[in-house]
Amino acid sequence: MLKEKANKKATLAFIMFALLICFNCGKRKPPLPPIERVPQRVEISGFQRGNKVNLTWTMPARNATGGSILTIERADIYRLAEPLNSTLTLSEEEFASRSTLITSLPITDADFGLKKINYTDTLKFAGQPVRLRYAIRFVNSSGQKAAFSNFLLIEPTARIADAPTSLTAIITEPAIILDWNAPNINVDGSK
Repeated sequence: MLKEKANKKATLAFIMFALLICFNCGKRKPPLPPIERVPQRVEISGFQRGNKVNLTWTMPARNATGGSILTIERADIYRLAEPLNSTLTLSEEEFASRSTLITSLPITDADFGLKKINYTDTLKFAGQPVRLRYAIRFVNSSGQKAAFSNFLLIEPTARIADAPTSLTAIITEPAIILDWNAPNINVDGSK
C-alpha cells in the first residue's frame, strides 16, 4: 500500500513536471523579431569627366536603430595619389596610413532606401601622371569606423578638352541642329 501510494505520488509529480515543461517550453518572455544587420560596406564606382572624378555608391536599405553601434552617421571619402608604376595590390592598413581624408558627408535617414549617393572630387593637375585610389568607409556616432569599401582606381587624363561653351539647339522638322564654341584650352591649361 505504501509502495502504491509512493508510485502514485511519483507519477503525479512526473505528470506535473511534464506539464510545466510543456507549457513553458523554456520561454521566459515572448519571442523578439530578428535584428536586421545593416551592411557597413558599399561598392563604389566612378569616372572622370574633365577635371572632376564622380564617385557613386548605393546606400543600404535602412539604417540601424538609434543607439546601435551599427547606426551610420557619416561617410568618409579617402583618396590616395600614387605613381603609375606602383603595385596595384594594397592592403586596407596601407591604404589607411597613406591616404588622405578628402571629405566627410553627413548621412541622414533620408539617404537610405537604396538611394544612389554621388560625390564629385575636383582634380588639380600637377603635370605628372598619377593613379588615384578612392575608398569610402562609414562612421557611427561614436567615431567607430567600418571597413573600407572596394578600391576605385582611376588614372586621370590631364589633356582633356575643357567643356564647350555657348551650346544652342535649333529644332527643325527634319533635324535638331546643335551649335557650340569649341574650347580654347584643356582642363590642365595646355592648348
